[in-house]
Amino acid sequence: SLTDTANLYTILENHHLNFSKDLFTRNPVGNIFTDSDGFVRKTLTTINSEFIKKEPGYLEMIQSYLIQLLIHTMRTIYTDVKVFSGDDTIQNILKFINMKYTENITLNGICDKYNYSVTHICAKFKRVVGISFTEYLQKVRIENSMRLLVNTNKTVESIANEVGYLDIKSFYKIFRKYTNTTPSKFRKGNNRF
Repeated sequence: SLTDTANLYTILENHHLNFSKDLFTRNPVGNIFTDSDGFVRKTLTTINSEFIKKEPGYLEMIQSYLIQLLIHTMRTIYTDVKVFSGDDTIQNILKFINMKYTENITLNGICDKYNYSVTHICAKFKRVVGISFTEYLQKVRIENSMRLLVNTNKTVESIANEVGYLDIKSFYKIFRKYTNTTPSKFRKGNNRF
């Protein structure tokens, strides 16, 4: 289905999917996804069954299931930023977080730097992104720690520091909140290196 595809954005911008790269606050390549509701496993099982049976139209069926998988997966990282009358304040803050998440950043610090009202931006961020600034920052940090756990042999402590957590206990607590497991167990279950 994808043999002539040059890159992921070519797939996503296909007329069946219509996910323009401008819709993403960060590149979806290299992200780690979890199948929290079992949808991916069920769909892959169905695709496999179609491939084994090879009934008429099986390739088209596989393509349609693949489209479902891609849309489902992209929805997990897509941030629906509804820009109001050309105002790209929140989009700029999201970009800032994705570039500087390893540093000690706060919403107050960003607001001071760009002369934003903290109260206004806090409410607008939650309204536009759907979660608070702190939750979004934690999500970005944990997703990047998951990628490092799977793709490197760095220690959990060095990964925690690398993604912006100086307190290892805090990292463990937030990691468990987002993944329902410990960093070590996550690494063991997803080991690639």
